[in-house]
Amino acid sequence: MSESKRLELRQMYDRGWDAWDAELLCSTLADGFYFDDPALKEPVTIETMPEYMAGWKDRVKALGGTGEITSRDSVLQDNDGAYLSWCWWGFEGTNYEGSAVTRTTDRGVEYERITYYPSTPSFD
Repeated sequence: MSESKRLELRQMYDRGWDAWDAELLCSTLADGFYFDDPALKEPVTIETMPEYMAGWKDRVKALGGTGEITSRDSVLQDNDGAYLSWCWWGFEGTNYEGSAVTRTTDRGVEYERITYYPSTPSFD
């Protein structure tokens, strides 16, 4: 496996989130990808990611935020052919923060799992 391919896919995934570009982001996802958001009943898949991204800012704004994500304290580690990344993030304008872990191989981004702090919000 090539470190540069994993890294390129991971960087494209980040750019997709930064630009709110679902097409770019989805182009980085591996078959079987899932995004585990505990505020939702079902994991987000490649097929449902565009809809998830389209509603993200509205969900955050409903919590009193701006819709933007802040990130800090990121770690990226190449581990046996996969980039594992961890970060601490927040919803700008709210007291909601959390952690995220993402796994990327040369096949693409395989998963992202997020947690919320101090508690998981309800988006009902």
